[in-house]
Amino acid sequence: MFGYIIVSVVGGILFGILDGAINANALAQRLYEVYKPIARTSHAGCVQWIMFNVPSGALLYSLVAGLGEMLILGVLYGMTLRPV
Repeated sequence: MFGYIIVSVVGGILFGILDGAINANALAQRLYEVYKPIARTSHAGCVQWIMFNVPSGALLYSLVAGLGEMLILGVLYGMTLRPV
């Protein structure tokens, strides 16, 4: 059980690092500029649905980066956690 806790904490830290690296790099910032007009700085008010055109490069980057991040975490869990 202690091993699961350790791997979960390491996985959470790794997820945070990967998420920061994926979303804070120069390419991501340039691709995600399409969202600047609607980005909020606070969480006040109700949620609203908005539809708008997003460049295919931004969508492709999000897809590839997210799949890569989940693949890395899946490999970590698969190599360290065994069924009880």
